[in-house]
Amino acid sequence: MLPPATPCQDATVFVSSADCRAIVFPNFEEAARVWIKGCKFSVAELLGNSAAAEPFLRKSGCSVAVLRLAPQDYHRFHFPCGPGQVLSQKCLSGEYYSVNPVAINNSSVDVLTENCRSVSILQHAGFGLVAFVAVGATLVGSVELLRKEGSDFRKGDCYGYFQYGGSTCVLLTEPGAVQWDKDLLDASARGLETFVRMGERMGTCAN
Repeated sequence: MLPPATPCQDATVFVSSADCRAIVFPNFEEAARVWIKGCKFSVAELLGNSAAAEPFLRKSGCSVAVLRLAPQDYHRFHFPCGPGQVLSQKCLSGEYYSVNPVAINNSSVDVLTENCRSVSILQHAGFGLVAFVAVGATLVGSVELLRKEGSDFRKGDCYGYFQYGGSTCVLLTEPGAVQWDKDLLDASARGLETFVRMGERMGTCAN
């Protein structure tokens, strides 16, 4: 499959990291109420470190985007904003549960925090800190990153891929940093995913 077109380089625009089914929330509490039902799900559990989670817990809590890639999708993921820098990276071992909506909406298992995942903290002048979590799943043998800690990036640069199929990216922004587009917010409030292509606009810088 050919890679998507290069997204708009307007630094105030936040774009989709992948061809995916997206759902977005203005704060973590809304994400947990509508979509992510795991009984132990938290920002600290997702990032694997309470210190890393601290910037995303201020005020009303972080904004959340869950990007679900199906096996038939283009299975690389890209930087959603830029220019910026990769501040930190770490890999967390875990399970390979399915990340389909039924699993994410299941309160008896925390697929996003129990699955194998790669956690990166990105720095952007407008959006501030962005947590980029690439979550492994059933049929995904590994999450491969193509940029190292300390690397600079531009919006749309390829960051990595799932091998051998689709999975999920969870993106967190600092409280008040992003304003998601209204059509995405309206669909998400009803618990509906929206198909978006890599590079398509999802929101703008709120600062």
